[in-house]
Amino acid sequence: MGQSETSVEILVSDTQIAMGESITVRAELLNADAGDYLALPFVNNSRWGAHERFNKKGIANFQIPLPNPGYQQQKYPACRISHAG
Repeated sequence: MGQSETSVEILVSDTQIAMGESITVRAELLNADAGDYLALPFVNNSRWGAHERFNKKGIANFQIPLPNPGYQQQKYPACRISHAG
């Protein structure tokens, strides 16, 4: 049987916020061992904010300040942690 693809589901607190405010983001890791991954926030294709480890339930929570008014593209890819050496 083949392996399932690892993916991240994103939930956000708001779809619109006032200028200068932050958005609360919950990233949930699917189909992978949470201890092996970090979540890396990106806004408008730039690394933004601190990375977070997924907890034992596969959840990582963020408070992300948004840099500018208007539409902001956000991504939260999961990065596998190397346990070598």
